[in-house]
Amino acid sequence: METSVISASVARSVFRGRGAGTGDDGPGDVSLAGFVTGLERRRARSGQALSAWSAGEALPLPSLGVLGDAIGRAPTLGSALRCFVNGIPLVQSNTALSMEIRDDRVRVGYRILDPEIWPRRADAELTLALILQVCVGFGVNRQALLDLGVEHEADGGTQAVARHNRAETACGEARNYLVLPARCLSLRRSEAEPMVRADGCSPDAQLSDHPRHLPVSRRVRQKILHRIGQGSIGQPEIAQELNMSERTLRRSLAAEGTCFHDIRDEVRRSMALALLNRPALSQSDVALSLDYSDQTAFSRVFSRWFGAPHSRHCTLQ
Repeated sequence: METSVISASVARSVFRGRGAGTGDDGPGDVSLAGFVTGLERRRARSGQALSAWSAGEALPLPSLGVLGDAIGRAPTLGSALRCFVNGIPLVQSNTALSMEIRDDRVRVGYRILDPEIWPRRADAELTLALILQVCVGFGVNRQALLDLGVEHEADGGTQAVARHNRAETACGEARNYLVLPARCLSLRRSEAEPMVRADGCSPDAQLSDHPRHLPVSRRVRQKILHRIGQGSIGQPEIAQELNMSERTLRRSLAAEGTCFHDIRDEVRRSMALALLNRPALSQSDVALSLDYSDQTAFSRVFSRWFGAPHSRHCTLQ
């Protein structure tokens, strides 16, 4: 699968100029896998269990570029979090942030969509800490944190995070998240400078336009990864999510030297290997997650990809 990347300015800030142990993968970007590996190594050192969380608390917003600027100028916490959700593709590819409001609670979720990047414990802790840092900047008391959840299983680092936040941390969740009272969304930061255009657009509305300037192939890959296991990943559905006609989507991808079928196959291939190595999932579960009609259809495609049935391939792994 195409290399997932993170802004080099974020990597430099986290590693204090010493580098993340990665080479450049493009202008201003470094490998996300290398960045995550660097975080994991540091977290594993003696006395460094809380290192990723501490790095997230201290990460300067300007390192996020236009995203950090929009968050810093947002008039309310709700607007700042929507900036985060809309702008995350500008800082880190193949990643998803969500914000869900239910009853009197708001849940901000985060996950890396790239199935090849694992483990990613430290990355989850860093990002949740950064989100909480933004909330604290709007006057949220740390004791207002209602719930905290992570994808990975409990270990010394997770326990250190729980003690630091004085909050129980649920492990083995479907995504990483934190939960706060919904009333916090209306909190205002007095020093914020509302960045409003003549047409009245708020920072989060302005920021939602920026991902449209990213390569179409990157945006298609992100949408497919986000929808896998949750809905159809056909070309009509992805085109609709990108607010394009199918014809425009085909032409845009052709101009970038690729096509929808190739991108979807690439994503499915990477995701299949990751899912089949998780014993809790049956082969039929994997087939449905990848949007195949049944296990037989998935088996045929898998044999075409790797030259062997999936059961044999997983044994060889």
